[in-house]
Amino acid sequence: MPVKPLSEKALARKYKEAGWSQDKLAFLHDFFLAGANLYGICTVQDLWDIYKFLGEHVSLPKLRRRDMITFSAIARRDRLPYAVYEIDEIYADEARKETERMIVHKELVGSGYYRFDDVYRLSDRQLNKPFYVPDDYISYAEPEPSPAESALRGYLDELQGMTAHSRTAAAEEMFRQLRHAVMTGFPDTSHAIRMLTDQLNETGTGPDEEETVKLLELLTAYNNSSHLWVNRGWAPQDMRQPAGTAPILVLGPDIKKMLAENGISEDELLAMLAGRGINTLKS
Repeated sequence: MPVKPLSEKALARKYKEAGWSQDKLAFLHDFFLAGANLYGICTVQDLWDIYKFLGEHVSLPKLRRRDMITFSAIARRDRLPYAVYEIDEIYADEARKETERMIVHKELVGSGYYRFDDVYRLSDRQLNKPFYVPDDYISYAEPEPSPAESALRGYLDELQGMTAHSRTAAAEEMFRQLRHAVMTGFPDTSHAIRMLTDQLNETGTGPDEEETVKLLELLTAYNNSSHLWVNRGWAPQDMRQPAGTAPILVLGPDIKKMLAENGISEDELLAMLAGRGINTLKS
């Protein structure tokens, strides 16, 4: 069952009782948040292993594993962008263990009986993938939008006649759903693209052929350059593409259906994408 958050005063007292300096406490907050932002889900033991690996390459504040365990216990009662669960709160058959507490980005937690479905699916897809641990790991506590994300959001604003300052709640929700699909891999990217164009069509701002090509180009760049939860933080372009190779877009059934519904020729689209340096695969 979810634990009840503590008041700010009670939290401050517990953090103080742990005996950390303000700098060390700030580092712990940033370290856990960076893990949630990069991986979506991870355990306290994962973060301890990452800390030890990272410490071999960059200078870090001195911590013990007990510090992370104690911090995770307090963070369970805090209001943060992620939640900390005991392992048996998510996997009922698992034995509770301090180091197996799970740090879960709140975007992955739903409501009701099926609230952990995204956690289960993402965990399965992450199996046997190594964690991405960059030297600037801690910067992911407050990541800046990538150039590819900014370009995609800017183009979506342009299609809808908006600016970054005039985005509607519906536009924000549309991008949140797209980002969730890209980060988790479900629904797959092909379906996510179809979902996006359907939403644009509903608002009367559906893309024409030229705009569709541009949108697919930007979506491909966004997907391939993003540090995905499904890849434990690895960007697809860093996992499978040698430097200097063209980006790849999988032309799945949802994209094909979207093209047919909008009267766009598949052959013409493939030619236009090739002209922009994007290779395509048919699923």
